[in-house]
Amino acid sequence: MNDNTTSTSEIVSVRLTLNVAYLLNGEPAQDMITRLQRVCEHAIGHGMLTGDSAAEVDEYTIHVSVPPAPLPEDAIAGFMRQRIEDGNLDAEDIPTRLARYGLMAPDDFIA
Repeated sequence: MNDNTTSTSEIVSVRLTLNVAYLLNGEPAQDMITRLQRVCEHAIGHGMLTGDSAAEVDEYTIHVSVPPAPLPEDAIAGFMRQRIEDGNLDAEDIPTRLARYGLMAPDDFIA
């Protein structure tokens, strides 16, 4: 190790979820999406995620978008019923699938 090399330290990945409901007052929604993205990038670039610590942001991803509307309960129930009736979901597998679907992010389930 030379003077320009730092020791490898522990890396931890964390997730911050921020949901914002804007009252637009005539502003375009896309402008607000862009502004929110820029504010997050500014916070990262100016040490606002590490504060007064020796920690550094190693990697990050930002995805700012308008989430899809949630599916109505009857649509989800119909989807599950159709899978059972078509034989694509065994009765023994239903508890596992329900747990898996319940733990999924809503966007992943919709996809």
